[in-house]
Amino acid sequence: MKKGSYGQGTGLAALIVMLLCAGLLAQCAKPQPPATGKDQLVAALDAAFIRILASGTWREITKPLGPLVVNMADCYPTPDEAPFPENPSGALADIINNKKIRVGSYPDKYSGSFNAYTEVNEQLLRAMLDELGIAYKLTAPIEIERVYIDPPSSSTLFTRLNEGAFDISDLNSALGGVSNSQRRRSMARYTCTIFGSGWFLQVKENSSYKSLDDFRADTKAKLCSGMLSSQLGKDYFTNQQVVSQYENDIELCGQGVLDGTYDAYLHFDPAPVKSGLRSIDTGIASGVPYWVAGGEDE
Repeated sequence: MKKGSYGQGTGLAALIVMLLCAGLLAQCAKPQPPATGKDQLVAALDAAFIRILASGTWREITKPLGPLVVNMADCYPTPDEAPFPENPSGALADIINNKKIRVGSYPDKYSGSFNAYTEVNEQLLRAMLDELGIAYKLTAPIEIERVYIDPPSSSTLFTRLNEGAFDISDLNSALGGVSNSQRRRSMARYTCTIFGSGWFLQVKENSSYKSLDDFRADTKAKLCSGMLSSQLGKDYFTNQQVVSQYENDIELCGQGVLDGTYDAYLHFDPAPVKSGLRSIDTGIASGVPYWVAGGEDE
């Protein structure tokens, strides 16, 4: 053995051990989704939603938005049929014991139609968490800790949800959508649909389009969408050119239809956003649940 080789070898070995330990510590420090209680968490959120639906609280909160909100009715207002889980464990137990829930959210700094539902989203979650507090006899309200995904990305949101970065998503990913090249419902758990919205094509008053079929038949048509309608537009209008305006979509898409840049604006409000426009009901509605991490519930 050459002089000094032993010291060099032990030094290298020590360095490798240190790096391995550092890697393991980093992995351990990274949030991990609870191994149990995810199904219970979904059941508890459903039970809470059903109670605010049955009591009229849901209607009271959503009423100011009028036709922008519809009850998808995939969970009926039947509290007796939806008990809160007994003996909470894992994910649900953590929320109850800590009186805190981590919610994966998008920041509300974006303009246009993006924030139309922000206030209602917050009020609905607060009402549901208060129902959880009543059910489990908590002495203080469950605190909401928001974990922001910026820039907004459903793929990032579902990745971080399944990594354990937060307990549930906010109301920001429709049930029917795709993220990370997978159907969302195949990679995460989901609650009752908390609310839905219809979708409308806003076109010029003198446009030749009278129906959804008329528009879809025009393969040269250009459709403008906002952040909330981007994926739905691209998936439903595969033969049209879809342009997404992620900032100030109401102004840019509405004016763009009027000046001929676009042939239609896909929006959730049946009321025309500009004078000189009219709306075509597409007959399409989409809804948002709360998402809970996928994987086994051991």
